[in-house]
Amino acid sequence: MGILQGFLYSSGRILSFPHLARTGFSIMALIGPLVLLATLAILKERLTFLQKIFPFVIPAGIIVYLVPFYAASSDQKLVYLREDLVQIHFDCILILYAALINNLLCILYTIRRMAMHKNKKAGRWFYGLLLVVLMVPAALSVLDQNLLNSGLFSGVVSVLVLARSWQILWRSESGRIASFLIESIPERYLKSRASPEKMAEVAARIQSELSSHPYLDPDYSLTTLASSLGESAHMISQVFSQELGQNFSAFIAERRLAEARRMLRDPAFAEFSVLRIGFEAGFNSKSSFYELFRRQTGQTPAEFRSKGA
Repeated sequence: MGILQGFLYSSGRILSFPHLARTGFSIMALIGPLVLLATLAILKERLTFLQKIFPFVIPAGIIVYLVPFYAASSDQKLVYLREDLVQIHFDCILILYAALINNLLCILYTIRRMAMHKNKKAGRWFYGLLLVVLMVPAALSVLDQNLLNSGLFSGVVSVLVLARSWQILWRSESGRIASFLIESIPERYLKSRASPEKMAEVAARIQSELSSHPYLDPDYSLTTLASSLGESAHMISQVFSQELGQNFSAFIAERRLAEARRMLRDPAFAEFSVLRIGFEAGFNSKSSFYELFRRQTGQTPAEFRSKGA
């Protein structure tokens, strides 16, 4: 929408579509809040009701302020737009800066929360790049305030957000799909030509790699491990089956469960909720955490914690 509006304004064709005027302002203001909430959801962090609402105060205020303009007739909008094409209105400047500042604050807060999170090392480059892209129009607008209204910066930011979203989804889904497909194939169809020495060597490297607890990241997958070791997912799956005696999913689930049990009994995590401990241990849902915990221990996580107190 930002890119479309930038094109319509720069070409003067916005006069042919007056009802599209100013619709991009509220959308621009939503970029930062949505990135913030999406990131915190990935980190499995909880927000209070006020923390969820506060980032959307500015976008909501912009929408409320623009209601009279949206309700105006086409002739009234055309008069306003002809003036705007000559010199951007002061209220537009205020709206654009309010949206920009709101986005900057949300991104800065997102970066801060990312830096505080121990288990999420990847992806921080994206937020730094996003911050730079947001600051560029702020600097350029000092030279020409119409540049802030071009829709260019919101368009670039939107492309970055979409690219990052695609990357997260692709990494997550491709890992799950590859793991499912490989581990579902009967072992007789996965006979490796690798020597016993090679299998043992890869098994040792797997154990060394997992010693740093990368599986505490809920998105950690068979393909992630294979990529970090420079081996095929096929090879890694076979090593788990033949050398380590379990498939990848079961092996990682046990490691995560062991970490959760340790944290539940550790006084350092006494203030953490049971669910947060499950997420910190690498589980990506409450149901999978509780189901595995009860199946392996015969107790709920809360019961396990209380008996160890």
